[in-house]
Amino acid sequence: MSVYGTLKQMYKKLLPKSVRQTLFLLTPRPLKKLRHNLIGVMERSALHDEIYDDEYYTELVDVHMAKSCDVITTSIKEMFSPKSAVDVGCGSGLLLAALNKRGVSCRGLEYSEAAIDICRQRGLDVTKFDLEHDDMPTGIKADVVISTEVAEHLPKACADRFVEILSKIADNIVLTAAEPSPNVFSTNHVNEQPNEYWIEKFQSRGFNYDQHLSLLWRKKWKESGVSPCHYKTVMVFRRKYQ
Repeated sequence: MSVYGTLKQMYKKLLPKSVRQTLFLLTPRPLKKLRHNLIGVMERSALHDEIYDDEYYTELVDVHMAKSCDVITTSIKEMFSPKSAVDVGCGSGLLLAALNKRGVSCRGLEYSEAAIDICRQRGLDVTKFDLEHDDMPTGIKADVVISTEVAEHLPKACADRFVEILSKIADNIVLTAAEPSPNVFSTNHVNEQPNEYWIEKFQSRGFNYDQHLSLLWRKKWKESGVSPCHYKTVMVFRRKYQ
């Protein structure tokens, strides 16, 4: 276990969740910034599953996706009428579950053991996959591929590989990825980039950025109560021969 994992385990054991939440709310912003930076340093040597544990998904990822998944699913269904979809970095699977309910055959790729366990408890089809190192499983093809709030968690050296993986799965891509922000305290964001960074990479692989649809979805999703981390940066790409 890393130093990060040991300290995290002790912190959770010594302080009840309600106390931890209260302390965070009462902490002055400069100290929150310092705390965030120190955690960021320790995360560099932490194990993946120490960072992305059960609490990360149930108390952070699911909170945001619960606000978003129905609207995101409706938009994807109306625009692409997909029979199949793949969610790359599917987390705990709320978006997969929402797509399944609308008749879309879905498969998730995920590396976190905690997230995979939650997905399987929900009866979802999920395959363990390390975006940084693993070879693509055979037969991963779909009408649309989705990846929400994953890209910024991957090292910059992995960005091209990430884009290549999505490009091989489907002709239609729906992506959200955090942009640089000094005001957000986020977990293990190691490659926050402006939208243009991702647009250029997908265009170099034969995809058009559908700006009109992307901006339309941003407006619609915001008005529909979708979490800001999803509506602010959504980008839609289509293979150029379409």
